[in-house]
Amino acid sequence: MLNYFSGTTKYNSGGTKVWAATRNSTGTANDTAIAMKLDSSFNVYITGDKGTVKYNNAGVQQWVDSNFPGFGIAADSSSNIYVLSVSNPTICVLKYNSAGARQWSSLYPQPMGTNAYPTGIAVDASGNSYFTGMLSGSGGVNILTVKSDTDGFFLWDAMYDVSAYQYSFPGSIACDQWGNS
Repeated sequence: MLNYFSGTTKYNSGGTKVWAATRNSTGTANDTAIAMKLDSSFNVYITGDKGTVKYNNAGVQQWVDSNFPGFGIAADSSSNIYVLSVSNPTICVLKYNSAGARQWSSLYPQPMGTNAYPTGIAVDASGNSYFTGMLSGSGGVNILTVKSDTDGFFLWDAMYDVSAYQYSFPGSIACDQWGNS
């Protein structure tokens, strides 16, 4: 069995390495890190195709959840972490507290016969989460934006038909101080 890893390195402002950490996983696929986020205590969260890992600000691994691949990650002001994932074939949002305990997970009720490609997640000052991605299927190709409340309940979704534009794909999402995304 092959061994693949992803690495995280912290440098100080002068370019000197402060710490480096690797996450080893076994299998036939690369352990690709897709997104990274710092919380308010400067802990580092990495998510990717082999799950989500937390390192403290000294680079020591604190917890891992290997059950869900991550396509985006965000943190709120209370150091809760939100991971954008897929639970085949549905887009899923997971919320963890800083100790790694899953608080909730929500599956987006996407239309039947569509394929989901999640790309980004953000959290506003009130703890509402927003994600974006692409849905494709017999109805065409749509860029999707969804808002969830603090308990993971979906409040609204918006789709923008991009079927006429061959390679349209949302890259990320952000929120302003008023909750606009």
